[in-house]
Amino acid sequence: MRIYNIYDFIRNIIGSIDPYGSQGIDKERLNNLEEHMELTYNLVLDLRHTASYKDRPESSMKMLGQKADEALKEIRQEDELFKKIKKLREMIYGEDIPHPTVPEYRELHDKMLKFLKFIDDEILKGEDE
Repeated sequence: MRIYNIYDFIRNIIGSIDPYGSQGIDKERLNNLEEHMELTYNLVLDLRHTASYKDRPESSMKMLGQKADEALKEIRQEDELFKKIKKLREMIYGEDIPHPTVPEYRELHDKMLKFLKFIDDEILKGEDE
């Protein structure tokens, strides 16, 4: 429970990083994003430092190091998953028929567009191409 309170607290301090579509608001959100990135970077550095204790003989130090190392591995795995999903999207896009004229090809094209839309809207949710 505490982690969500800390997260919400920090998000409220930094402010929203979601684009709004108005230059003035998005300029402020860019500043918020830069603060968010700096905080995230420093937190990852903290995890790296703590993970360096994972092979220590002292059990409490080893436990903290292993826990931090696990968190870093999860971050990397999620990043790898997004890379694989993007590659899958490129493969589907590459197999699509851009301007199908035959009904069977049109049906295949429509199905591929559904796959791409699902990947974009439900999985990547605005990730950079």
